[in-house]
Amino acid sequence: MLVEHNYPWRHYTVDNFLQENVYKLLLRIRNNPKFSFVDSFGNGVNNPDLNSGFPTKKNLDIWNDGNLTNLIRQDVERHLSPLLPKNFFCIPDLVKCEPGYVYLPHVDHKAKHLSIVVYLHPLKSNGTILIKDNIHHQVEWQPNRALIMTNEPHMTHYYHNNTIYPRLTLNIYITLDSTISFRVAAPGNTI
Repeated sequence: MLVEHNYPWRHYTVDNFLQENVYKLLLRIRNNPKFSFVDSFGNGVNNPDLNSGFPTKKNLDIWNDGNLTNLIRQDVERHLSPLLPKNFFCIPDLVKCEPGYVYLPHVDHKAKHLSIVVYLHPLKSNGTILIKDNIHHQVEWQPNRALIMTNEPHMTHYYHNNTIYPRLTLNIYITLDSTISFRVAAPGNTI
């Protein structure tokens, strides 16, 4: 069920977002050697070049799997139909952040109509942190919980992983344009 929250700014959550078979499939492929590095964190900045010795974030381009993308889109439509535009594109990305990784506060790219972060693994980790003024509110981590953010200029947020386990999420971007790429952006900029 879609739950609206207004603290510190409007966002939504849905528990048990993914169908069980999709959730289990994503867990099985989390150790896939085809994960590629998106960026790394070193000396206080995100760097698209791999810097050994620094925590890293990896992604697996699952949008190339049409069957999996369709199953994810079905879950998006099932839970989020009141928030979806009439015509949209669903771009899923499987993201793994190593222990110690931090992605600094940012606002999402203006082309993202909705940003959805589905917490996958481990059982306990760090949820996304929403920022307004001096308020830092962490959306509680629960496996298969989705955090949904509509794209508005005041919606600053960040995430980190201060556990000893890789932090795995399914990030889904709802756009009006299928040609948009959201690969890498510097902290403080939009992604």
